[in-house]
This record gives sequence, structure tokens and C-alpha cells, in this order.
Amino acid sequence: MENKEYILSFFVIDSMGNEVDSDTISIDAVDKTDARTKAVKFLQKNYKGNRWEIESITLAE
Repeated sequence: MENKEYILSFFVIDSMGNEVDSDTISIDAVDKTDARTKAVKFLQKNYKGNRWEIESITLAE
């Protein structure tokens, strides 16, 4: 299967409840489930210790 480009939009919240970061990045994945798995791994790795929320994962046009 060929990878497709997905757009991940997310934000990060610190322990005080303040938004400390937000971004939109692209992820190459086989399908939306694979994109979500890769997104979670990325967020866990890069924002360890903070709470994060995925706003959306959409297929790039």
C-alpha cells in the first residue's frame, strides 16, 4: 500500500492548564488509523510531561 499525506493539527497544555504550543504538521501514513498511531507517538515523544489534544487528522489534498 502506498502512503498518503495526512495533516495533524494539535495543541499542548501545561500542568497549569495553559496552552503552551500548537502546530500543524504532515504525517505520511497508510490510512487514517496509521496516521493517528504515528501522531500519538510523535506527541508522546515530543511533549512528554504535558497534556496534548489532537484537533484533527485530515487527508491532504
